[in-house]
Amino acid sequence: MKDKELVDVLILMGGLSFAVGILLKVAGQEVLFSPLVYWRFAMGCLALSIALSLKKLSEKK
Repeated sequence: MKDKELVDVLILMGGLSFAVGILLKVAGQEVLFSPLVYWRFAMGCLALSIALSLKKLSEKK
């Protein structure tokens, strides 16, 4: 898998888990995990995608 595809997948996973966490928090339910776990997973995915993007950008120079 190329770096660009991996970054896109991480952003997609982060966005989806963020949306699920918000919906579960508003609904007041816990499905598998608490909404905080979904939030932390989303932030981890987004942080990793940013790091990979910056690494790729630095290698171009």
